[in-house]
Amino acid sequence: MQKLRHGSRPPAGSTMAAAHPAGYTLAARLFRSGLPVALGLTLAAILLSGNANADPIKCSAASKAAEYEICNSETLIVADETLSRIQDEIESRATSRPQRQLFQRSHEAWLRERDSCGADRPCLELRY
Repeated sequence: MQKLRHGSRPPAGSTMAAAHPAGYTLAARLFRSGLPVALGLTLAAILLSGNANADPIKCSAASKAAEYEICNSETLIVADETLSRIQDEIESRATSRPQRQLFQRSHEAWLRERDSCGADRPCLELRY
């Protein structure tokens, strides 16, 4: 891939010129902005969030609109079970009480965000 100096323009007709006037694709600009790091840390906080009850949703005991919607979607059930397994694995590796408390608070915040979706399936899919 051709490198550009700050302020220089890509050659006319090159794929770099077509991607962005400054020669960077959207992915490159996002990467340079640090967005992947921020998203990674956010995802880690969610995935690392432990819970004494990180079990998948028990559909027979569903009591919230979000839980009912998850139980009516095979995709969301699988996502919930997968997230539960990941949480359990990561929680088992927490070595200190502060880590476990942080994970608990993160998970509770995620649950509030998930539950705020109600029966809005696209919103729930974004949360998982």
